[in-house]
Amino acid sequence: LKQFRRKAECDSCRGLLGLLKRSFFLAKMVRMMNILAGAWLIVHSLGEEECEDNSILFLQERLGLHADLKTLEAEVVGATTRAIDGSEESCRDGECEYGDLLCEELLRYGRDKYGSQIALYNAGGIRASLPAGKVTRADVLAVHPFGNNATFFKLKGAALKQMLQDALAEHGDGPGTAGNWLQVAGLRLQASYNSTGWTLRNILVKHPAGDWWALDNDSTYSIASNSYIMDGNGGRKVASDNLELIEANGIGIANLMTDYFKKHSPVSPPALDGRTYHERSSKVFGTAAADIDGSCRDHTCAYGVLLCEEMLRQGQKAGHATEIALYHAGALLASVPQGNVTFESLLQVHRFGYLISFFRLRGTYVRMLLEDMLADHGAPGTGNAASWLQVAGLRFQASWNGSWALGRVQVQIDTEWKDLDTTEMLTREYSVAGSSNVRFSRKVVNKNCVPLEDDGPGALITMSKFFESSSPVQPPPDDQRECLTDNCAWLLESRDLHRANINININIS
Repeated sequence: LKQFRRKAECDSCRGLLGLLKRSFFLAKMVRMMNILAGAWLIVHSLGEEECEDNSILFLQERLGLHADLKTLEAEVVGATTRAIDGSEESCRDGECEYGDLLCEELLRYGRDKYGSQIALYNAGGIRASLPAGKVTRADVLAVHPFGNNATFFKLKGAALKQMLQDALAEHGDGPGTAGNWLQVAGLRLQASYNSTGWTLRNILVKHPAGDWWALDNDSTYSIASNSYIMDGNGGRKVASDNLELIEANGIGIANLMTDYFKKHSPVSPPALDGRTYHERSSKVFGTAAADIDGSCRDHTCAYGVLLCEEMLRQGQKAGHATEIALYHAGALLASVPQGNVTFESLLQVHRFGYLISFFRLRGTYVRMLLEDMLADHGAPGTGNAASWLQVAGLRFQASWNGSWALGRVQVQIDTEWKDLDTTEMLTREYSVAGSSNVRFSRKVVNKNCVPLEDDGPGALITMSKFFESSSPVQPPPDDQRECLTDNCAWLLESRDLHRANINININIS
């Protein structure tokens, strides 16, 4: 079979290979191993000119497999809540639903068995979508007709980067059609296209601790992939020539996904998170009615407000009941100029590829996080710390007297502002959307939060969609949500309301 696979050049021949592997599976089940031997003799005798689609039917009839295979392939192995997109138009152009599902399961399997960090799968090996409702074995085999097996190997970061650059080069300008485009898990990239071609702007690999680290050319990464890529097909010699092999012929990919549907049905299509986000630099997402300030390390900035408010909406839309959004200023690196908002202008803001994470955190720890942020800030007007937070759904007041003293902190519950709950015994938990840096690099969060979704959408794709749907975008007014004086309007209003409530209670008494 391995020799035959290497000889096969056309899809119909690969279809024969898929049939052989299914025949082998059937043979194991019914204890008729002579089926496989007979199949090999027939295929070995076929000349290249006979490698046509009707050869599959011929092989089925010669072996007497037609009825048995139809019965086997009609077996229901699971279900979907909606159709899962595995179309060539989607999977060869960028991230697709079935590609995410497959790579996440391949990565889980490889991680459990060999400590794999990354999964890579060529889009040409995904040949169909899955229907809504019942999923049969035939449906899974229609997605995976070529009989690929999982393979596991190690590869240097420099070789992995070259693989990604090759995939981008083959993708070209406009909708991608190359089967060598890569579906991925455990890895993220951002890339832009201009007249000189594609440029990789960043590549991130998920660290075992859960955070995302920049790809290191000299580091070795453990990869779960398939036999097609490992053998160097489709121009993937950079993999086959440089890999350190772990296992060459692992579980069949169709069997892996059949097992997945048996265990996890009903399966919903995964939300696309922008893991391989690539666009033309000049693509226009919308317009800015005026400059949107992105200098965010000293105070509230307009871009930080827009981003955090959108994070709040996305967390609520995802079902996390998000109440607070926090994004560290060190990841916001530019302002958005008035006029057209392009992919390039947003890349200038989001150069590092950070994700949005969702978690629950008690009010005591929210306050401690703000106190740590203020300690890093320094004197008023001099803040340049990357740890300064842009916020939404939350407002606070702080005073400077040689050092910062955090005063009142309030959270917006529905439409009402309420004081942050920091009681000692039963502190309320708040649902928070935060940058992945806040989630993993702030010890008070990392040690004490309850994770809801660590790997949410990327901030870049979130804001791309925001400008697409909300343009023209006006810079938001300063609502003093980060009040660094003693006389901000909302604080005075809160004090007046508090005094009024006291007077009412006295009068009632």
